[in-house]
Amino acid sequence: MTTISQNGQIVIPSGIRKALHIKVSEKFIVFGEGDTIVIKRLSDASLRNEFLELMDNFTFAFEGAGIDKKDVEDEIASHRMEKRRSSAGGIGH
Repeated sequence: MTTISQNGQIVIPSGIRKALHIKVSEKFIVFGEGDTIVIKRLSDASLRNEFLELMDNFTFAFEGAGIDKKDVEDEIASHRMEKRRSSAGGIGH
């Protein structure tokens, strides 16, 4: 069992982290359907491909919101560009 923090964070219990060999700063995708939240680890080598494959399997989560695969890809690209600008000392935040 876990609890959500005031900042919206959850803790994955240490037994699960150890059993799954989860390391600090690993990437995960989080999505929900109804009252279910799914957290899926993404490997660094295939982060984008795994995300897009997951999205193909769970398009129902986005259909009601009017979001398609291109919208998500564009948002990822925009976020990465903003992150690069911020880390390079550019104006961003």
